[in-house]
Amino acid sequence: MNLRVSNLMSHTTAAVLQKIFSTYGRVISCKVIFNNVTGHSCGYGFVEMLQEAEASRAMQELEGMNINGRYIAVSVAR
Repeated sequence: MNLRVSNLMSHTTAAVLQKIFSTYGRVISCKVIFNNVTGHSCGYGFVEMLQEAEASRAMQELEGMNINGRYIAVSVAR
């Protein structure tokens, strides 16, 4: 299942997302999206997890969690 994680601080990395989401199950990939022109973070990223049940649990429990000073939003990626 692919999850969208938004409201990230500009210095939040894919490694940070990997560490947080891996406590809920196997993470296949993590990616933070950057602006091609400026090179700055766009404030969101994607986390792909192997098991749908683990991803659903992570989504429910991490919604509104404070990461690096911001409350993140987690939803199913479309």
